[in-house]
Amino acid sequence: MIKRSSQESGSNSINIQQSQNVNIGLSYTESKELFSDLFEKNFPHFRKIAQEEAEKNIEKLSAKFADKVNGLKSFDSKILETPDFHFNLYKSIEIGARNGNEELHLFLATLLVKRIQFDKNDTKRVILNESITTIEKVSINQLKILTFSFLFFIYFKVSQSKNWQDFNEYIEEYIEPFMDYDYRLIDVQHLIYSNCSTMELGLGTPSLSQILKSAFPVLYPDFRKYSDEQKYMDEITRNNLKDHEFFFDMVDKTRLYGVSPTSVGFMLISLYFEINKGYKLPHMDELFG
Repeated sequence: MIKRSSQESGSNSINIQQSQNVNIGLSYTESKELFSDLFEKNFPHFRKIAQEEAEKNIEKLSAKFADKVNGLKSFDSKILETPDFHFNLYKSIEIGARNGNEELHLFLATLLVKRIQFDKNDTKRVILNESITTIEKVSINQLKILTFSFLFFIYFKVSQSKNWQDFNEYIEEYIEPFMDYDYRLIDVQHLIYSNCSTMELGLGTPSLSQILKSAFPVLYPDFRKYSDEQKYMDEITRNNLKDHEFFFDMVDKTRLYGVSPTSVGFMLISLYFEINKGYKLPHMDELFG
């Protein structure tokens, strides 16, 4: 005898009867039909909105580009007719049309203008070409991480600090604008994937005080007189370094000390600093000849 059962259900509910196979939800066919139906009904509307947004984005990008070009004292207009520049212009429009981010548009416009300025310099031209195709691959947070690590672990030596006041002033001017990053290892790994940096960790983790002492021995006078040199240096650092807790944690808990920018990374750092601070990072032009 077949045993029958029945269930009562309210609206928006699912009944499950005793069976060897229980299917809940949409089948592949039902799902495909649902998506196809919605797509056919709404695609013209979506396409119209997308086209309108893309046109607005292109207009914003073109305005920024025109503003940057008009700021040049002079340039060879024939560069605008070259296939290589047109490729970069097309790529910039493609990126800018898809994204309404104002900061990204400013990046693209600035890179294009620099591309015009350095058309005769093969090295800079190639780096700028690569930078244009790379900028859409990295987030603002990743740019902050890249810029911060460069300014703190590599560039900081150019400050030639003679005392703690000098170094703290360097931190205020150059480091603080980029300290609000959100550290995640995946961001560092993506910078490597995007060809913006490499990772050179070496053996062991350096201490913050060791890093600073190697660059500015004058900040740690007579440290060899103390039996526990590390303890003495850490005390000096804590008593004098601005935002010392942040920097101790940064060295101890992240791998930023191992981040080393590539040529594209240097270009993006230079540009990101210039956009944020309103002036060029000193000595960066020397990196590109």
